[in-house]
Amino acid sequence: MFNLGVLLHEEGDAEGCRAWWSRAADAGNTDVMAYLGLLLHEEGDTEGARAWWTSAADDGHADAQAALFALGIVPE
Repeated sequence: MFNLGVLLHEEGDAEGCRAWWSRAADAGNTDVMAYLGLLLHEEGDTEGARAWWTSAADDGHADAQAALFALGIVPE
């Protein structure tokens, strides 16, 4: 799911990428949660990004924790 999302992202299909990454994130892949947060943040959806980064950070994902910190949110 992640690799297909990467391929679609590279082809400029953000909607398709988001769909596949959402499936992988919903399945518990914290790396994809962090990437999905980045994609949403780049699209201007800070709240959506924060939600995915928080989910990943809660599972100990260091990049997601750093992203939240950059937004001024200190993960618990």
